[in-house]
Amino acid sequence: MNEYVTEGIVLHVRNQRETDRTADIFTRKLGRVDAKVTGGRKPLSKLAPHLDVLSLVKLRLVEKNQVTVVDALGEESFGGGHIAPALRSRALILVYLLRFLLPRAEPDERLWHYLVQGFRAGAWQTGDVLRILGYAPEEASCALCGRRPVALFHLKGQEFFCERCGSKAPQNELIWL
Repeated sequence: MNEYVTEGIVLHVRNQRETDRTADIFTRKLGRVDAKVTGGRKPLSKLAPHLDVLSLVKLRLVEKNQVTVVDALGEESFGGGHIAPALRSRALILVYLLRFLLPRAEPDERLWHYLVQGFRAGAWQTGDVLRILGYAPEEASCALCGRRPVALFHLKGQEFFCERCGSKAPQNELIWL
């Protein structure tokens, strides 16, 4: 049994069984992990209020057969009511991108610092995140016509499109740069 204390950004939370949840968390020390939140759906759960999407949390995780959240303390919420709706929308798109592209169990200190500073300042760019993850929008050309600059990133194909060619791909699979 291993125990870890780390910070994390909650990317997604989904219900599991009657009283449990599973949280998809990008942690500073462990990278992206799926962690079980035992009793996370109960009304009096001590963990549930701290594990909202876009929350920066301090976590104590135990790994035995699976990773389980034992304790959580919310440090800040990047998605709460105090944030402008347009900024929250951009943050949720970024979370969607991270959930799609981030590998599990691979910490990335550079990405961690960029995300925390960017969320705090409300200033991050999708292109910067893609660059950190190994994609370079400024060096890319459209996958269909070869034009530059690119304006869209296709998640499933992991390729770039210009604005004109991007209209041919499903809109729910595209991220504007």
